[in-house]
Amino acid sequence: MKKISIIATLIIILGTMLSIQGCTNKEVDKIVEKSKNSTLPVFHEADLEKKLENTDRIATKLNNSYKKSTWKYEVKDLNLATGIVARDKDVIVLDGNEDRILVLDYNGQIIKTVGNTGSGPLEFSNPTGIKIKDEKIYIIDGKNDRIQILDEKLSYIKEIKLERKEDNPNFSFQDIEVDKNGTIYVSGGVLDNPGILYYKENETKGHWINEYFDGYLTELDGEIYAINSGIFFVSGKKEWGMMTGESYLMRVTEKGLKKIHELPFGLNSYDFIFDNKEVVSISGCFYNLIRMNSNGKYIDSIGEINLDKSVAAHITKDKTGNYYVTDGKSNNIYIFKKGK
Repeated sequence: MKKISIIATLIIILGTMLSIQGCTNKEVDKIVEKSKNSTLPVFHEADLEKKLENTDRIATKLNNSYKKSTWKYEVKDLNLATGIVARDKDVIVLDGNEDRILVLDYNGQIIKTVGNTGSGPLEFSNPTGIKIKDEKIYIIDGKNDRIQILDEKLSYIKEIKLERKEDNPNFSFQDIEVDKNGTIYVSGGVLDNPGILYYKENETKGHWINEYFDGYLTELDGEIYAINSGIFFVSGKKEWGMMTGESYLMRVTEKGLKKIHELPFGLNSYDFIFDNKEVVSISGCFYNLIRMNSNGKYIDSIGEINLDKSVAAHITKDKTGNYYVTDGKSNNIYIFKKGK
């Protein structure tokens, strides 16, 4: 383990600072005090920095048994990969800039495109997340503030309108999951809309899990799990911010978040999946795809990823155990295969 000597090397501000309009210093103190019993409390910026100065950081090690390759596309074929999910015979990718769905074979060749820009069925505006559950495909249609639900042939079934806490034009939901009861969970990606929004099956009214959570979701055995991307803080200038720092694997229910394991400090997790008893996560701090054991302890790094921290990055796994990763900034897809 390596002690942090320069705090700026690890504390990365995730997104722009957000002013807390009209708040006095006493009111800011109340925000911190009120959150103390939350699963993910808010800190004063100075207190969080002091806490992080004395925290150990993991020393990463590369697992050389994985081979990295890349599916490279011309912009006209794939402009920006913003979501990805593997099926038995193909891989579905969201093109966030061209507002469409691409279906690829396992050689990386595009075999089908669906959708275009708009607000009707099978039309999109900045699609940002995709998951499959019980042969239905769930897609976050970002700027249209809705979820589109498709069948396995990519035909339209229905949509669910998404609710916002605040009218923020920069807000976008970034990840989606569905549990064993058909409840849909979505997580957001800006400071003034923290928490998780969920919709019970066949309901159109959303419910908020009001935690200071910004991060990603995944499903295992019908249950939903989450990892926070960072820790919220308030500064002396009465602004919100978020830093890398303590990370947790948590179980998500309609009642809230429950911590299961503490994860490597400074993980800054993007999307993650379960692979047998391991957690495989895209780390924004270490710029690596990393493995953790069932207790949340670091095992090793599978490979390096160049990330754009302003855009969501996603991961999926095929039936043979290979990982497919989008980096949030390019028209490339990275494949990590375990060599013989």
